[in-house]
Order: sequence, then C-alpha cells, then structure tokens
Amino acid sequence: MYAKSSIDDSYHLLAADEQQTLCGLDVAPIIIDRPAKTSALHLTSQKPTDRALCPKCAECTLANDWSQLPHRDNLRKSKRV
Repeated sequence: MYAKSSIDDSYHLLAADEQQTLCGLDVAPIIIDRPAKTSALHLTSQKPTDRALCPKCAECTLANDWSQLPHRDNLRKSKRV
C-alpha cells in the first residue's frame, strides 16, 4: 500500500500499522485506486507512477535497511588484503 493526495506531488510509504506514513503523516483509512480530487492523504494499492517518493520516507527506508543488514559492524571494520 501507498499513500497520496491531490495536493502533493509525491507519494508516501506506510508504517506497519498503515495509519501513518514512514515520515509521520496521518493517513485516512480509505483506499482510492482511481483518480480523485482529495486533499486528505489516502491509501492506494497501486504505486503512483506519476509522482516521486517522498524524500523523508525514502530516508527512513534507507536508514531502516542499513540497520537490518547482517554483519553491518563487520562491513565497517573490514580490512583490505
């Protein structure tokens, strides 16, 4: 699921509870999968192809992915041979 509105040029990724975006915005609990004029941030099951990903959501995703990497401490301390 994704979140978008008519007044924003970006789309957002959802937190696990799907009530907020990763960047902390509240989302209306309604799914709209067709073009609609609404100022409320709502759910959509299709990734919006006409918008860019919210920079704050992207940053949260990258930070989360880095923390999930196995052996991330070893990657920092690796020695060149």
